[in-house]
Amino acid sequence: DSCAPSRHLLEMPGMRLFACEGALAPIRSIAQVRALKTDPFKGYNLLAGHEASPLLATILARLGAGR
Repeated sequence: DSCAPSRHLLEMPGMRLFACEGALAPIRSIAQVRALKTDPFKGYNLLAGHEASPLLATILARLGAGR
């Protein structure tokens, strides 16, 4: 699996990607995305936002997510 959408987001300057499985966890590599995809029949939840986004900052602050 090429994980094309996630790869595209990770390659965009300033874009941040997080896994939404319980708590938000930063995703920094395609290897991390692949590790989440353990079931080919189940979807997985990711959050993407630009590091300068006020909305992303609010979400991270409220959820206490790691930077």
